Amino acid sequence: MIYAFQLGREPLLSVMELDAACRARGIISTLTVLNESVALVEAEDMPNNIIDMLGGSIKFGRLIEIIDSAQFMDDALSILSAETFLQGAFSDEESVAFAFSAFGDVPSGFHKRLKPLAISWKKFLKSRFRHVRFVESKDETTSSVTVSRNKLLRGCDLWIVFSNEQVYTIKTLDVQDYRSFSDRDFGRPRRNAKNGMLPPKLARIMVNLSGANPSSVLHDPFVGSGTILQEAGLLGIQNLIGTDINSQNVSDAHDNLEWLQERTDKRWTARVAQADIQKLTPSAYSDVTHVVAEIDLGDPLTKKATAREVLNRITEAEQLTQALFAYATSLPRCASIVVALPFWPQNDGKIGRVPYTIPAGFTQLKDEQYAKAFPRELSPRGGFDYIRPDQFVGREIMVINKSK
Repeated sequence: MIYAFQLGREPLLSVMELDAACRARGIISTLTVLNESVALVEAEDMPNNIIDMLGGSIKFGRLIEIIDSAQFMDDALSILSAETFLQGAFSDEESVAFAFSAFGDVPSGFHKRLKPLAISWKKFLKSRFRHVRFVESKDETTSSVTVSRNKLLRGCDLWIVFSNEQVYTIKTLDVQDYRSFSDRDFGRPRRNAKNGMLPPKLARIMVNLSGANPSSVLHDPFVGSGTILQEAGLLGIQNLIGTDINSQNVSDAHDNLEWLQERTDKRWTARVAQADIQKLTPSAYSDVTHVVAEIDLGDPLTKKATAREVLNRITEAEQLTQALFAYATSLPRCASIVVALPFWPQNDGKIGRVPYTIPAGFTQLKDEQYAKAFPRELSPRGGFDYIRPDQFVGREIMVINKSK
């Protein structure tokens, strides 16, 4: 079976997370990137709730049919109206809704043809279903919000993906639960915007990149408000550790984890305590198998920093990074370190980054297979850059695994 994933705003991170999540769950698969928006996964079996395990993918779908691009452009309506296609696109519902999204190397003028195509297809579908509704999106692609609100999972949210002179037609099976991510970001009882809050989606991506599974012991030594531990718990990791030098952060993380556990059927044990990363010893948490953390971003910025300002921030971040690596590599069972290092676009056009050295016995994950499709996301050092357009500090995601 061939499945499809619509990638998020950072497609390289999304693909890397998808690959890591499949491996961690024993899903034997072949992953193919069609373009910056869509990746295909060929697998014998795929969990129905796979989209709930991911932070970087927006939609999850199933391939219906691959068609020659020229043939599709010549007679799309006949192709969509064929019996075999309809069996793959719709279930036995009496009333259906459908929507179109076009991705990839879309031919010039095709987006203008989508609505007339939809109207013609709707006329045809009325001969098969009691009620038919076309959901027109304001954007070129149908969002997960639109899919959910219009109950398109009971009908057909159709992807039309142009790639290498072929058209891949894909039906959405599920969408990312945007409400739960938003609730964990903005609805939790303890939030501190001054600490540069890690987005829950990115925290989930980082946990998946670590390769941690339910039997792992995951430690965040800069626990902050507990975002990484929250996402790890929801992914089924049952043994969580969070430490922080700041007592208020420890209290915030504890409250947020309690708040979340009251709202989910997932169960975990969380050890949250005040501790200085520079004084942590392996004997304190010798059972840790995965370390996932974000280095402090520093005080919020209202504009691009000067080179001098960035240098001061780099010095502080470098000390914390060195302490993190020293602690993690001293742990006898630690298999993976995933860390978000801050970087700063400067007002002179340069970018300030935190220096680091890969610890002995560990190897940095540097993807070459997928990075060719998304060169803009790859940092000069092989990490994965994450920054929003309106931000003055970004995050460089580093994945470091114990050498085999």
